[in-house]
Amino acid sequence: MSLEDITPLQIRNKTFSKSFYGYKVNEVFEYLSQLADIIEKNNQEIELLKIKINDTENKLQELEGKNKLIERALIMAESIKDKMIKNAEKEASNIIEKARLEGEDIVNKAISTANKKIAKSKNYLQLLEHDYVNLKERKKVFISQFSAKISALLELLKEDSKSNNCTEKKWHTE
Repeated sequence: MSLEDITPLQIRNKTFSKSFYGYKVNEVFEYLSQLADIIEKNNQEIELLKIKINDTENKLQELEGKNKLIERALIMAESIKDKMIKNAEKEASNIIEKARLEGEDIVNKAISTANKKIAKSKNYLQLLEHDYVNLKERKKVFISQFSAKISALLELLKEDSKSNNCTEKKWHTE
């Protein structure tokens, strides 16, 4: 039987055989009673310590569980943060690409509009040049025709004048 298996009640109820020159029974019982009290007190302390240890182990398990939850939450938060950063970078890249494409489209439309206006202006300029050349030619023709008519008129006037002079002379002489 080990010391751990002995209960305070067993110590109190323990009896010894009597001998002629043995120990004083009262002293033995008093000692056993004190020993039983000490063991009982120690057993109570052991039970309290076992309860405290059990409570501490439960709290430790609870804290370890919370710690694991926190670790998982941190890992999840890190993963979410990484995904959010990746999505934000992708969205920023898409926005930049869209802006670039829109910018290129605006520039291309502006270039196209400018080219159309330049082409229109060139066509208009060609028309003006054609009209100018045509007007110059018509001016030459007009001046030529006008000069010819004036020359013809002057000739007619000269002839008429000569003829009038002759007629006047004839009238004066008659």
